[in-house]
Amino acid sequence: MVGATPWQLASGRLNYLSAWDNAVAESLGSTIKAELTEVTWFPNRDAARAALFEYLETFYNHERRHSRLGYVSPAAYEKLAITRPLAA
Repeated sequence: MVGATPWQLASGRLNYLSAWDNAVAESLGSTIKAELTEVTWFPNRDAARAALFEYLETFYNHERRHSRLGYVSPAAYEKLAITRPLAA
């Protein structure tokens, strides 16, 4: 885009995918809200950050099954992708 500002380039670069990107982010936010923040009280931001990190690293990425990934965890999906031979 000739004459476009850096903001226009960044925001329009993957415009056709932005709805899908937004849907994934909203789904994650909704899941965190339902499974973590609505059932836990946090005394301060540091406690909330620590709980969010623990939730994402111990449960969400390693145990929780995701429909978008064929009902396997992201960690298991990544292992499958690494061990599966590439199609010719």
